[in-house]
Amino acid sequence: MQPQFSRRVEGSILEQKLAKPECIGVHLAKRIGNRSVVELCSCIGVALIQIAKSTNKTVTGVDINEDLVRKANKNAEIYGVKNVTFVVGDATNEELLKTLKADVVIIDPHWSVSKTLSRDFANTLESTQPPADLLVSLVRKYITQNIVVQLPPNMSDEEIQKLGKCEIESVYVNGDIKDKTVYLGDLVKSEKSKASFEYEKVEVPEEMRNIHFS
Repeated sequence: MQPQFSRRVEGSILEQKLAKPECIGVHLAKRIGNRSVVELCSCIGVALIQIAKSTNKTVTGVDINEDLVRKANKNAEIYGVKNVTFVVGDATNEELLKTLKADVVIIDPHWSVSKTLSRDFANTLESTQPPADLLVSLVRKYITQNIVVQLPPNMSDEEIQKLGKCEIESVYVNGDIKDKTVYLGDLVKSEKSKASFEYEKVEVPEEMRNIHFS
């Protein structure tokens, strides 16, 4: 079984748990193709770095947490990828969004209502942090119609379809559903799809599960 990360990345155990693994980034890269990409709520950046490796276009990650942005830029150095940059910013800031140019935007908001690792996942678009429906609306207004949204596995298809015409991809890791990836715009290929991966999961000590993140 492949590890979640092939390099010794910057990021605490908690942050690595929150981050998407390399294989997710590789999968998204195939779906997106050779296009410029922005990711909102990019965490430590590992998945976005894999996307950057597959394109010669500009790739940018945005996160409100300055420490995560520092670690993400360090991870880009660790992987030797030069066409990706991570910047500090509020994903809901309209003035910031107006400055971002991309063919595709990835949105990966926090799912936990309590902002911990407990599985109290949001079940509505407006209850992710930041609200997924708000981010999609802002991205459509200022950047592009071609959007990828990563949502918790418990969110119903009916709720997700409030975003409009979309493809809902159920993502399985080691046989268990991990999330629902939603494609919008010209990324839509079908109404529903499935992707499966296997990797060594990052284990989080029990005492860390209720630590709040920003």
